[in-house]
Amino acid sequence: MTGPSVHISAYYSAPVDRLLTTEPYHVLGALAAAHSHDLDVEQRQAWEEELLVLKAALTALTGTPSSWSSTFLASAAVSMPC
Repeated sequence: MTGPSVHISAYYSAPVDRLLTTEPYHVLGALAAAHSHDLDVEQRQAWEEELLVLKAALTALTGTPSSWSSTFLASAAVSMPC
């Protein structure tokens, strides 16, 4: 018997190794395309800063499993195992 499936609605999701090699403007473009509201400068800048922090943190981890994914939810960045 398996537990309930969990569905996470994300603006962007990718394995950690792909996120680390993806140009920031590609991630930001995906975030902007998924954003259903007017995108203001503050939100775009927040995503840029969060992406830099997330990439730095993930790069600093040694032995990060390639099966992990990085998911951006609304305006928050979250990294979690799949």
